[in-house]
Amino acid sequence: MGRAFAYVILGGGVAAGYAALEFAPRRAGASPGELCIISDEAVAPYERPALSKGYLLPQGAARLPAFHTCAGANDEVLTEQWYKDHGIELVLATRVISADVRRKTLLTDSGETIGYKTLIVATGARASELEEFGVRGSDAANVCYLRSLEDADKMVGVMKPCHGGNAVVIGGGYIGMECAAALVANEIKVTMVFPGKHCMGRLFTPKIAEFYEKYYAAKGVVFVKGTAVKSLEVSDGKVAAAILRDGRRLPADMDPTGTKPYDPRVDCTTHHTQNRDNFATRSQEHARRSRARRHAALPVSPAPNPPLHTGLSLSYHWSCKPLAAETCGRQSLLSASEKSTLLSSAFSTINLRSPLPTSPQVVHGSVHQRKENRT
Repeated sequence: MGRAFAYVILGGGVAAGYAALEFAPRRAGASPGELCIISDEAVAPYERPALSKGYLLPQGAARLPAFHTCAGANDEVLTEQWYKDHGIELVLATRVISADVRRKTLLTDSGETIGYKTLIVATGARASELEEFGVRGSDAANVCYLRSLEDADKMVGVMKPCHGGNAVVIGGGYIGMECAAALVANEIKVTMVFPGKHCMGRLFTPKIAEFYEKYYAAKGVVFVKGTAVKSLEVSDGKVAAAILRDGRRLPADMDPTGTKPYDPRVDCTTHHTQNRDNFATRSQEHARRSRARRHAALPVSPAPNPPLHTGLSLSYHWSCKPLAAETCGRQSLLSASEKSTLLSSAFSTINLRSPLPTSPQVVHGSVHQRKENRT
């Protein structure tokens, strides 16, 4: 067998960076040489929200190392040198192709076997691809997804020759809305297509959505609601137009897709991962009592909620990742102390750089009238 570590974090995204900070010696964590992070990306963990915000701007764009984790929490910026200084091994541009949880080993795509005593699964999620929705032509060169630094670099490259052109944004959620804002900043005409009645349908009320849609419309964004893209018209390997289910044809010089993230990328570790609730419960609630010593820091994280006695609490927002990662780090190091972290679904304004306070208190009232009744 090759190298072996006391702790291995599988995945190099937001959760991995925050977990590493929890392990750092300054927080009484693992000793130098005990922790390893394996990532299929070529750079140290970074704050993914920066990709759909500052990274796509035409001027003053965010670039590494400015947004390595844990910049999003106004904490240390963990560059590759930081990991070296703290004795944390970074294994970058490497994929784990299989895992043996009984023998506690991981096999990488380079053929190396890496052993562990405790494994934290922080593989994150991938962007859903248009083929999964039956959309033809989605392999065209100017179709862009946004999940990784590589994706963001491609999108920046595709935007440059599209100055003054047309972009069809597929999806009306977080990523679709933020990509639309970036495209407008790059002086590209934007049409957003999504099947819901209003943007951010999983989070916004119709009234809140109306406020944002009016703001975007004032910037020139056109909303096409209640339908979806059926296929993409491709010419010379590039998208020329998007064909909607209702028959409309939208000219397009590029097609950013704001589809929702696919389920967590942990197929190689255990069959339980096909049910993310079961896996997260098994990994996070029972890991301290389990010989397997596995923990999960999932991007959509179901977390036990002892304080409120409500069973599992699902969080769909970026803010759950640091909390889940820090919880995993603590639980990996502790053997007896019972600690629980409430992961709350919360909406933050663009570029909000600190966690929102959470409370079991419910506020009823009118934001518009600035009146509320607390219960």
